[in-house]
Amino acid sequence: MMIFAISLPFSVWMRVLIGLGRNAIVVAVQSCIPVLNLVLILMCTLFDASATLLLSTSTAGFLVTNLVCFGIARRDSRVKRSLCQAAASSSAVVVSIVGTAVPMLIISASIPLTFQMDRLVLTHVAKVSDIAVYSVAATVFLPVFSVVQVAGRSLWGDFASNRADPEASLALLRRSLLFSIILGAVGSVSLLLIGPFVASWAVDGSIDVPVGLFLVFGALVLVQSVHNPSGNFLTDAAGLKFQAICMILMAVVSLPLSVFLGFSLGAIGVVLATVLAVLVFAMIPCLARSFLVLRAQINYLVEVRQDA
Repeated sequence: MMIFAISLPFSVWMRVLIGLGRNAIVVAVQSCIPVLNLVLILMCTLFDASATLLLSTSTAGFLVTNLVCFGIARRDSRVKRSLCQAAASSSAVVVSIVGTAVPMLIISASIPLTFQMDRLVLTHVAKVSDIAVYSVAATVFLPVFSVVQVAGRSLWGDFASNRADPEASLALLRRSLLFSIILGAVGSVSLLLIGPFVASWAVDGSIDVPVGLFLVFGALVLVQSVHNPSGNFLTDAAGLKFQAICMILMAVVSLPLSVFLGFSLGAIGVVLATVLAVLVFAMIPCLARSFLVLRAQINYLVEVRQDA
């Protein structure tokens, strides 16, 4: 917990690099996290370290990578210039942080309650075999899901730079939505076709994973991919507040729905609950709001031009 707490203030610099359009660096640095964690765990094992030390150092990779991003970002001339401007207008910066950081904190807290509660739910409503089946399928799902998330994350900087031009933002939203649909569809089909073979190889055929589980995991990849453009567009103060409300509803509905469907469908049920929660409370409302906001802004500009 201490390592996690220390790394939190530095984690913002990954987002700064994304905002600067240096997403490739963030991806490269984040790719080192599992490698660093593995090296630290291996060193602790070789030196016969205690379980306490092993657990403590297993998350040190996050701190190291956050510090690396901090060092890279602080060397960027645009960051230095922005920090100087922020020092000259500290009150405006504080207002901006309060208006966006609180909703973002709510969003960050709500997402794990939706995406990372499946195993816990299964321990209470299903058999041990369901947990094993879910874990095997998740090892194939998570890399595909990560690719979709990383691909969508870079959109935030593009939307932020075009925020003053609603026509450009609308065009970008349409292009990114089309790209996200294609990417999500490719990821879903790949997961459905290749997932069973990879899962069987990973456990040497000892666990039989139903195709239906890969089907709902593929649906989750597609739904989240389609949600990415609107989620990255709605990152101003008003948009984040709207997303915070959606994420709270998503988390509140997802947990009991997972329990209900987990009783009858097991591992497939908890993933299906997540798919429905993301679809109804995140993807659809955020997409609708994004297009409505942009249409209203464009109509206002048209009226201004006509009056001029």
